[in-house]
Amino acid sequence: MCAMKKRIGILTISHSLMNYGNRLQNYALQKTLAKLGYDSETVAYTPSYEGVLRPAGTVKKRSAFVRKFRAAAKRAIISAMAAYRAVVSFGKASTLEAKTAGFNEFIRTKICWTDEKYTLGSDFSALDRKFDCLIAGSDQIWNPFWEGTQPVYFMEYVPPEKRTVYAASFGVQEIPEEMKEQFRKYLTQIPRISCREDRGCEIVEELTGKRPEQVIDPTFLLNREEWAEIEQRPSGVRIREPYVLVYFLGRITAEARHRIKALKRSGMSVIYLDKVLQVNTCFASPQEFLYLVNHAAAIVTDSFHGTAFAVIFNRPFTYCVSQRGAYMGSRLSSLFKMLGCSENTTDFTEINKAVLREQHKALEYLKAVLP
Repeated sequence: MCAMKKRIGILTISHSLMNYGNRLQNYALQKTLAKLGYDSETVAYTPSYEGVLRPAGTVKKRSAFVRKFRAAAKRAIISAMAAYRAVVSFGKASTLEAKTAGFNEFIRTKICWTDEKYTLGSDFSALDRKFDCLIAGSDQIWNPFWEGTQPVYFMEYVPPEKRTVYAASFGVQEIPEEMKEQFRKYLTQIPRISCREDRGCEIVEELTGKRPEQVIDPTFLLNREEWAEIEQRPSGVRIREPYVLVYFLGRITAEARHRIKALKRSGMSVIYLDKVLQVNTCFASPQEFLYLVNHAAAIVTDSFHGTAFAVIFNRPFTYCVSQRGAYMGSRLSSLFKMLGCSENTTDFTEINKAVLREQHKALEYLKAVLP
């Protein structure tokens, strides 16, 4: 009689605004756990931001950090609404709708979810009964201005022996002073922690006295052939090869524009990803994103996962420092240090060896910490 497979619950940011890296890292971890012989489901969790991780004794007081973040979030929503109106006026509404449909299809067919849905205040004890282990990560689950304010990602509702963290990211250089004690309390109670960035490892060590292992982002746990298996050619954009793919989460910087002009002069066409006011913009599904990266002659990006997939597919890339804050640069500098990359990379011979080394290290970590 065959032994039943162990069941793993994945806790990651699942209520995302159609973010390629977020969904693909979730898929990669799920796929990797299956290859290791586990059944896994991602916990269907919708976040709430009221009254979570407040400094002790200041329940009614919102920190300047949180106020600043929420003001920025409000501006982002207003900007997104304006962008949607601009898309409609440019006759691109159908491609944006196709992206939404593509993401929904990917989420429905490629991610295995818990039947139960959770939010702040839900009874999480069912997860203890359902799973042999919970694994929190990856992505910015511990960002103090975003998902890191959610107690769910610290897994206090299951015994410590069931708590595991893979490649967690804080997304910041420092934890706000008024939140440090709360983070210290939660982190100390998790016996098995690994972080994606070296700064994340330092933060955990500063708060707990214990240095966690640094492991690579889950997207690197699958090889380029495995990713290519699920890619799809986009239908909502004109593809004329060779092309440079421009993928910016923030504004396209002057440095990036200079690089794009140079590539155009060399004979490349340009495809912009998710840039409303640019000619030849593509609003892609996760599978179409993979195709666009895999078939690009060059990539110009400010994105962590845009860079990660350029490395996975061995596509020449230029990383341009984001305008969204120094912590974004630290995410990439940590990856570059791990793999031996630079901001402008065309030769992947040694980098591929480093990827295999880090992949092996990550798999050994998972085998050691999972039941």
